Amino acid sequence: MTREPRPATSLFTQVDISANAQPETPARSSNGAAEVTQILEQILAAQDRQNELLEEMMAQMNSAQRQRAAELNQWKQANPQLAQTCRKAAETLSQVQSEFLHALTNEVEDNGHAMMDGEFMLTEFVDRFGPRLAHLNGVLQVLSQLSSPAAQDTSGLAPMIVDLVQTRTTDGIRLDGSLRTSDSPKTTGVDLAICVHGTGANFYGSSFWEQIAKRLMSGGTDVLVVNTRGHDLMSTASTMGGGFRAGAAYEIVDDCRFDLGAWCKFATERGYERVALMGHSLGAFKAVYTAGQDDAPEVSCVVAISGPHLSYERFSQSRAAQTFLASYEEARQLVEQGQGEELMKITFPIPYVITAKGFVDKYGPEKRYDLLEWVRRVKCPVLAVYGAAEIHQNVAFEGVPDRLEAIAREDASRLQVEVIADADHFYAAARPELASRVSRWLKRLDTPSSE
Repeated sequence: MTREPRPATSLFTQVDISANAQPETPARSSNGAAEVTQILEQILAAQDRQNELLEEMMAQMNSAQRQRAAELNQWKQANPQLAQTCRKAAETLSQVQSEFLHALTNEVEDNGHAMMDGEFMLTEFVDRFGPRLAHLNGVLQVLSQLSSPAAQDTSGLAPMIVDLVQTRTTDGIRLDGSLRTSDSPKTTGVDLAICVHGTGANFYGSSFWEQIAKRLMSGGTDVLVVNTRGHDLMSTASTMGGGFRAGAAYEIVDDCRFDLGAWCKFATERGYERVALMGHSLGAFKAVYTAGQDDAPEVSCVVAISGPHLSYERFSQSRAAQTFLASYEEARQLVEQGQGEELMKITFPIPYVITAKGFVDKYGPEKRYDLLEWVRRVKCPVLAVYGAAEIHQNVAFEGVPDRLEAIAREDASRLQVEVIADADHFYAAARPELASRVSRWLKRLDTPSSE
């Protein structure tokens, strides 16, 4: 029985290399653009949903606060004498708390080394002071809430009710913020204060502006706390064309002028004529940098709280010079290799993650973001505030108030520098004092608009 011969399988693949040959296109490549578009649409939809959830959360919080405030007011109206007694008791107990805290801090100062060396002393200290402190704070909180209206009306709790607002930059990025309006008679020189967060912060998660907002609103000034594209460590920027990576890790500082320009335009469209641009930390520099541009938005004044001096020269001569220069060299090489979007974990000047491109841009030797130079370019009045403690804690602030004072001597009517004793970078124990100084400066201000 004979078999038909089977064709042999070739051991080689034929490849047509003629000029007219057309390369084969994988089936999936034709769908690549559609897949990318679909993914971007999903990212944008998720971002929109996140914003909707945030708005719903704020609305629920405001509703709960209103209900709680209404219930407390009803109780106080029904028990006016008791509410007055609660206020007096809270004031007296507050003095008791101050004395108790004084004794606590003295104990730590006298026996701090023993607490570090031995578990017994630390345990005895916590047992002796801890429960009493917790219970005292709880009683004070209850008495404060039940106090008479006269005591609570000055506490500034009402401004917690905010309007969530949005704006869009000229390069298409949507930014969010919160607007608080005041019904008090106007005693300050501005109609609106735009407050800008520092590195990695945002408009909704920080309590830094609370005391300042409270004081400004008592003087008839509305307060707008805003996001820039550098909000949070990492975020997704929302544009009409889809989302992209943003946040402190990915931002380029120069882009802040688009962000703050958009918020100033928002203020103008809302009818505000006299606007103060305020910032904390990197936000302080962003306020100065934006106001110092040739095409700066029209603002009445700038308040720069703890603005850093981003100086390659200072950092490369500091105690952490070796660490800084190693980070800069690594970032520079990544940029040269086309890997500028590569994330780096750095420890100086501040510990966080940042792209190589962002590090070179922010801390490079070109002096793009020299605070001292940009202050000179601002045409409107500027208040610069620093904490005395932070000046000795970080080279970015060391000696900066003195250098600004030298600039102020050239034109004292335009620049004022103040240092708050014992205050750290976040003014943890000095926020009432910070708010008081900002408010006093605004009241004295003639507030000429920048030309």
